[in-house]
Amino acid sequence: MPVVDGYIFPKPPLEIYAAGEQNRVPLMAGSNSEEGGFNSVLGPDEPTVENYKKALQSRFHDHAEDAFRVYPASGDGEAVKDAAQSLASDLFIGYSTWKWIALASKTGNQPTYYYYYTHPRPAVRPESEGKFKGWWTYMWEGKAYPRAAPRGAVHSAEIEYAMGTLDGNDVYAWTPKDYGMSKSLQSYFVNFIKTGNPNGAGLPAWPTYDKGQRMVLDLDSHPETDDAAARGEFLENTLFKK
Repeated sequence: MPVVDGYIFPKPPLEIYAAGEQNRVPLMAGSNSEEGGFNSVLGPDEPTVENYKKALQSRFHDHAEDAFRVYPASGDGEAVKDAAQSLASDLFIGYSTWKWIALASKTGNQPTYYYYYTHPRPAVRPESEGKFKGWWTYMWEGKAYPRAAPRGAVHSAEIEYAMGTLDGNDVYAWTPKDYGMSKSLQSYFVNFIKTGNPNGAGLPAWPTYDKGQRMVLDLDSHPETDDAAARGEFLENTLFKK
């Protein structure tokens, strides 16, 4: 949690943005498609609807059925993994990022740009697999379990694309598509840094968040109607309710 030191943060950031007391500058922020893995919700249990509902019950209690409606799974397997991954990502950073953007759009009187980054890194090079020995496990109730392979864009995956530093990371087998993704992401970021607006020549148009849309950043970047609001409001009224 942020330290309310009376100088950088004279009061909690949530209160600052709710009151419109933040610095009035454009904002671009977002989250990735796999900020948290499905194992952080399911643990070592198999990805069945039954196990998923049990996990929701232990976390949301009387609101478990509502949680299943907000984070639905149509069947066992991949559908459960998708739903649990979406919930895990929101609990880690997705919700707080959406809340930041939503409040800034409401009170800041400046343009806000919201992104959802979905481009996964490529495969790990065989000679680099040894570097991941510690990463391939996770802890659950004091015991280590094998971590599932990434299913999307994991936390921080967009950074090296945006900074143009793919060649500085020899762990992954970068492809021409990855370099193309990096070029477009660099363009968005540089345009925003220069002008407060990520849009520019040759790039898919990125609308401001006040239009209710976020930008899906991938090989086929495109705007879509934001679905984070319904999930965020549910989490606010259950887990995060004061």
